[in-house]
Amino acid sequence: MKNVISNSRTVAIALVALFTLSFSATAFAGKGPENPAVELKFIGHLNSQPVYQLNLNNPEEAEYIIIIKDVAGEVLYSEKVKGAQVSRKFQLNTTEVDESEIRFEIINRKTSRSSVYEITKSTKLVQDVVVNKIK
Repeated sequence: MKNVISNSRTVAIALVALFTLSFSATAFAGKGPENPAVELKFIGHLNSQPVYQLNLNNPEEAEYIIIIKDVAGEVLYSEKVKGAQVSRKFQLNTTEVDESEIRFEIINRKTSRSSVYEITKSTKLVQDVVVNKIK
């Protein structure tokens, strides 16, 4: 079942480009630091557009719903994924979407637990002035 986004402009504006679809199994050799179940991180820019990576670090196969919303609460992207160790990369089209506040919601269908990540971007101009005595 796919969610259909009725507003094609929203799809064009915000569609977060899906770069890769990869399923991989990770082997752990002993007790180490536990990975969080859901992890969202900024990985850089591609063609001057920000790219984010979402990792679902579940050892067993599970079903998740990924929803991306803008500041007004409008759904920009929605997807249902199933698998273990799921990883997705998303690129925001900032020429058409205000990236000042984007929200990622990841819902585990089995447990109904959700993780919400809010991306806020701000620009600051910092000017440092240093005065040193030479002699």
